[in-house]
Amino acid sequence: MLPGKELENDPGDNACFACGPRHAFGMHLRFFDDGEAVRAELPQRAEFSGWRGSWHMGLVSLALMDLVGWTVWERLGPSRPAGSFEVTMLGPMAIGLETVLEAHAQVEGDEVHVTAEAVQQGQPRMRLTATARRASPAEAAQVLQVPNLPRSLRPAWEERAAQEATAR
Repeated sequence: MLPGKELENDPGDNACFACGPRHAFGMHLRFFDDGEAVRAELPQRAEFSGWRGSWHMGLVSLALMDLVGWTVWERLGPSRPAGSFEVTMLGPMAIGLETVLEAHAQVEGDEVHVTAEAVQQGQPRMRLTATARRASPAEAAQVLQVPNLPRSLRPAWEERAAQEATAR
């Protein structure tokens, strides 16, 4: 079990391959936030392998992108991409070794810069960096209409939106 509170991800119709809890053959990522970092563990399943017992690096990138999305929501609320993201390969990743995904965010006004890493045996093996921008109130209202939005994301944003409206 990872440190921090588990972020609720329970909608029955969440079809996301990375985090959908009921996706038939997905990764079923579970996210934990300790206030400093958002983390998840990659499942150890042979069907996620690439060549000769190593992780398929496209799937690791996908998992890191999902982690970035959850981290942005936890730190900034509804957002949209701002620029590009970059993936850096740092070393081989064997299936069968515990793999922890860890993301750190730096919020600067309406932007958040996230660095997410896949770590095995204490060593980063892949790094993904991305920047997102806070959604406008109209964009946020539209996003919040999504019926399968995980419960842990909705109250945090609604609370922040109310605080910002009061501050104006």
